[in-house]
Amino acid sequence: MNCNRVVPDLDRHMFLPGFRRRAAAFSVKTCYRTLLWSLVLMLLAGCGGGGSPSSAEQPVTDPVVGEELDILPQVSAGGRQFADPNVLVFLRGSASAAAGATITEVLWTQVSGPEVTIPDPNQLENAIVVPDLREETELSFRLTAQDSEGRVNASTAFLFVRPTGAFARVVGGTVDERDGAARFVVKLNAPQAAETVVNYATRSGTAEEGSDYLASVGSLSFAAGETEKTVTITIFDTDATEDDEYFNLDISVVSVDNPASNTGSMLIRNNPDPIAVNEIAFTNAGPITMVVGESTANPIDPATVIGAGAISYASSSPAVAGVDQQGLVTAVAVGTTTITAIKAADASAPSSTASYELTVTMAAETLVLPVVNTTRTVVGLALSSGTATVDWGDGSPTEIIENQRIEDLFGAGSLTHNYAQTTSGNVTIAFSDGFAAVKGFLSIDDGLQLDVEALSDLTNIEVISFFSDNSVVNGALASLSNNTLLRELRVVSRRGNFSGDISELPPAITQLTVRAQQGNFTGDIADIPDSMVGFSVISANTITGTVADIPAALVSFQVNGLNTVTGTVAEIPTNVTSFSVAGTNTISGNIEDLHGDLRSVFISGFNTIGGDLGLVRNNGTLSLSVIGNNTITAGVADIPATITNFNVAGNNTLFGNIEDLHPEANSVSITGNNTIAGNIDLLTNNSTLSITVGGANSITGTVAGISPAIRQLNLSGVNTLSGNIQDLHPDIRVFDISGRNTIAGDLGLLRADGLVRLRLSGDNAMAGFTTPPLWNPPRLDVLNLFAGNCMGFNSGQVDSLLIFLNNQLGRAVLTTASIRINRCGDGPRTPVSDTAVSELQSKGYFVATNEEDPI
Repeated sequence: MNCNRVVPDLDRHMFLPGFRRRAAAFSVKTCYRTLLWSLVLMLLAGCGGGGSPSSAEQPVTDPVVGEELDILPQVSAGGRQFADPNVLVFLRGSASAAAGATITEVLWTQVSGPEVTIPDPNQLENAIVVPDLREETELSFRLTAQDSEGRVNASTAFLFVRPTGAFARVVGGTVDERDGAARFVVKLNAPQAAETVVNYATRSGTAEEGSDYLASVGSLSFAAGETEKTVTITIFDTDATEDDEYFNLDISVVSVDNPASNTGSMLIRNNPDPIAVNEIAFTNAGPITMVVGESTANPIDPATVIGAGAISYASSSPAVAGVDQQGLVTAVAVGTTTITAIKAADASAPSSTASYELTVTMAAETLVLPVVNTTRTVVGLALSSGTATVDWGDGSPTEIIENQRIEDLFGAGSLTHNYAQTTSGNVTIAFSDGFAAVKGFLSIDDGLQLDVEALSDLTNIEVISFFSDNSVVNGALASLSNNTLLRELRVVSRRGNFSGDISELPPAITQLTVRAQQGNFTGDIADIPDSMVGFSVISANTITGTVADIPAALVSFQVNGLNTVTGTVAEIPTNVTSFSVAGTNTISGNIEDLHGDLRSVFISGFNTIGGDLGLVRNNGTLSLSVIGNNTITAGVADIPATITNFNVAGNNTLFGNIEDLHPEANSVSITGNNTIAGNIDLLTNNSTLSITVGGANSITGTVAGISPAIRQLNLSGVNTLSGNIQDLHPDIRVFDISGRNTIAGDLGLLRADGLVRLRLSGDNAMAGFTTPPLWNPPRLDVLNLFAGNCMGFNSGQVDSLLIFLNNQLGRAVLTTASIRINRCGDGPRTPVSDTAVSELQSKGYFVATNEEDPI
């Protein structure tokens, strides 16, 4: 704030004679006064800009600590005042000097609130007009006094303005006597629907009508919707030396519905003498941000300085940043402070102040994410404070993340960057408030190569998520032992090697998801923290323990690898809704002992689970997969409709007719000594269905009768399906039938382009391959034709089929991919197909036909 706007000629308003002589001698005391002006700075900086205490009820004198207290001027700015808008109030201060000194200068300045004209800032008493405010506002005014020894002290007064709900109001102000006119503004608080008449009349205060102003009486007509009109009053310039004076304008509203009256004040300031203008300014006006330990010079711009008054600097919070008397600022600790400068008054110019806000932060700590051969990077962050600046490493502009919600890691808290070309390098993230401000981290990047130890310094982090099958996230779980607040950890990195022991899990962890193909988690189930809700580790794990030790709070338990978990089906905790254990586990019990809230069960190994599948009772839908030496039985018609997916391997003995399978089933896989019969043509379903039935089954049906809902059909046994292969519906993906089937037709007319496996045995008699074929199977992995009867493909058709498949197929997906045409009725291929066979083998297919060794 600049004091110049309110400082008139010093000679006229000094209380003691000889002020100009002392001002001329001011430079002699420059060094001593500099120290005292620094005191003013500390007082101003500690109180300015709306930071005034709102609870002060008594005169407030800023404290000064130390031996100078007794010799400083005693200053009071008066008590706390309350006022309506647009009225006249008085600032009444007092100042006295210590023995042997006199008060040489006083100065009123406004510290906070909407600007108010202080007519005589160098007088202890001032009349001011309260601004036209529409909401409760606190204004503060500082009275500073200097004695004949250059010592300075100050005090602050507070004015609390409470607006009224008047129907109409008068806005006055302050004018100079020489202006010749004073203008009042009459305002309605809201537009009216009809014409409103407001009467007005001047009324004397200390200013007298006739000699100081011209009395006026009249009325104002506000048309509907109008809210503001002006009343101009003539004032007289008497050229006499007199005090400031005021007069009023009273209004009354002529309205039956809203009769009201109000008053506004006008202060006439006796013509002030011209004053020197001096508005000093910092070289950098701010605000400025620095880091702890940094120093920067920001002095007052010499071009803004008038006169020889000494300039002093101060910080409102030296614990945050200090400043020397050349304007050099040194950041000490995190926080904010106000740096203020004051130029002392001298004979040629009044005093002047300037200030700026300074924020001190920690030196930005950086996290480096290496990326290799990537075209896109996604980074998500949640911060407790500050910002994160992301440098993508390709010369593109940096970007800022300010998100503070962990819930928005995948939304507003994430940035996606697409590289112009495949890029290798580093993504660098700088945290303005340091690693301690990071509470959530997300990375989705196909080229990420990172060791989780890089995150160990994020000691307040709560959520870590890596998502990319092609990224490489390595490291040891133990490196996160310092992350004591970590509650969710997700590492999805197909090529990563992230490993650890269950006992090394952070104490606050509730969710662990690891998909690291090369990783290995060890330990005992009993070491899983009781707080965990989700435990999912899909890697080459070797976890031991018993089902009974799974924490009661756990909802999801999924473990892949070579685990050796024991226990019984009945011991699965009732909170667990998803239970998946792969390895050489030995879980026993009866299948009907599964609790009713389970939604997904997968158990592999040497399990010996028995019981009746028809007795399972579930409160919702259940996906069930039990592998091992199981001996489960059930009638097909008894399988509950709540079991929508079931895979039961072992020595099971299911029986009944295939068409009795309930229509809610999505996937059915049953191996063992099953004896399922029936007609596949009679099976209907409400959704797509995959069926695999092993054993001594005797299922019959026709190719054309297979429901379009069946997408995978794999039947073993002595089945007897018949019909033409081209009648297979176009949406089927797997057709694998063994037994005594008699399927014939033309393979070239097949429309099932999505087939990935076609395998037939039995007395099949497919003898046609139309060229060019209608079939287009780009994803076929297996074509196996075995057994057969005397019918089959001739040599030309075998060559055409092999050449066709080579043109259609790309690299094999499965290591078991094969093409076998080995029926007893098929002719041998010829050298015409040599190239096709060689290329198919280079693509990963095993190829074999009649009367030749595999190439």
